[in-house]
Amino acid sequence: MNEFDKRSPRSRGRQRSKEGYVIDTSPQSRPVTTEGSFLGSPPAEMASLASGLAAPTKGLPIRETPAPTSATRTPKLPATAEASLEAAVFATFGPEETQPIEAVEETEPTDRLKEAKRWVIELAIWIVASLVLTSLLRLFVFQMFLVPSGSMENTLQVGDRIAALKVTKFQRGDIVVFSDPANWLAPSTETVSSVRRFFEYIGLFASSDQQYLVKRVIGLPGDHVECCNMEGQLIVNGVAINEESYIKDPFAAASGIFFDIIVPADRVFVMGDNRYNSADSRFHLCQDSPDGFGMSAFVPFDNIVGPVRAVVMPFSRTGHRALPTAVFGSVPEPAAPPPDKAVVSVTGGFYEDCHS
Repeated sequence: MNEFDKRSPRSRGRQRSKEGYVIDTSPQSRPVTTEGSFLGSPPAEMASLASGLAAPTKGLPIRETPAPTSATRTPKLPATAEASLEAAVFATFGPEETQPIEAVEETEPTDRLKEAKRWVIELAIWIVASLVLTSLLRLFVFQMFLVPSGSMENTLQVGDRIAALKVTKFQRGDIVVFSDPANWLAPSTETVSSVRRFFEYIGLFASSDQQYLVKRVIGLPGDHVECCNMEGQLIVNGVAINEESYIKDPFAAASGIFFDIIVPADRVFVMGDNRYNSADSRFHLCQDSPDGFGMSAFVPFDNIVGPVRAVVMPFSRTGHRALPTAVFGSVPEPAAPPPDKAVVSVTGGFYEDCHS
């Protein structure tokens, strides 16, 4: 047995062409199926083709089929066919759908840029409109203030943010915000940041260029106010008022300074609800001023920003502050027109006696 016969039947079925390609003609390489099926005995045409592969003709080498490339997978259409296809798509979908892909990709960044610019412009418009609206509200409707001290406890607490209304008239019993009328407060040494200046401008904070106070109106122009009767109550135009609903210590006298005054024209007499910790009108009754003796104790109408009707912040204290109409409801109007100058008489208390 020669070397060829010693090989396995599988190996004997392999032949090598002149070009070096192996052709398997062994019977084992064919699938075993039933007679007549597609993979069974091949028809005569396929048998002749197989025999030709098994024994290639000399002089006709078998060449390797090249791997398919992108060019072979998607052959380019002739110009006439491509034009016909484009015309068909144009007729079906219209000009917008037949826009070249390259053109769409080029316009997408431009569209996004335009959208971003439009969004920025709209945001700027909203911000400017909000600032203008807030400024108008601040000028004509209300203004925000921060309570800095405990002189109005327990009605107002330190740190409360309150809104003073500019469109509402005040009356007896109202809490009002007013600018310092006659150096009641020491000059401020606070350094104001640019952020605070911005909030002052839009009305969320009070202006730091002026100092403001918040007190309760006790006497209007022409009112005759006295302290106190035998029960420690204030007397306004001959009527005693019961202030237990809002003063901090309802069991103490309404004032530690005893006075008898008549409020001058275009001014008001104010006191804090924390009567023993409030430097209000009482503490300036004996001061002389260019406007006249004791006039520094009375707040001019022009200094009053407006009445306080609500606490805005913090949220735990947000709510309406009602006017104590029941306290002053029975007080009559003054018997005489208000004088041009204050009528003041202090007869005892923390300070020495004085009379206008």
